Amino acid sequence: METLVVALEYSNIFEAITADTAESTELQSRSDLILAIRDVVHAKKWDLMQAAAAMCVTQVTVTDLVNGRIDKLCINKLTTYYQAIVTQNT
Repeated sequence: METLVVALEYSNIFEAITADTAESTELQSRSDLILAIRDVVHAKKWDLMQAAAAMCVTQVTVTDLVNGRIDKLCINKLTTYYQAIVTQNT
C-alpha cells in the first residue's frame, strides 16, 4: 500500500486560512508584532505588571499578547505597544 504525502507551501501561513491577500498579510503582520513584543518582554525579564506598565495597558492585555491571541489585538495598538517597550530602559 502506497502512502501519498502532500506538502503545502505558503510564504504566509495565514494564506492557508483565508483567500484574501490583504487579510492574510494583516494577520501575518499582527503575528510578527506579537512575537516581537513577546521577545522583548522575555529579554527584559519583565513580569506581567512591568510589561503592562511599560505599554500602559492592563495585565490582561499583556497576557493576550504573550499567549498570541491575535484576534484580540489590532495592528495599530500592537505597533504602539512595541514602540513603547523598545524605547524603555530595562
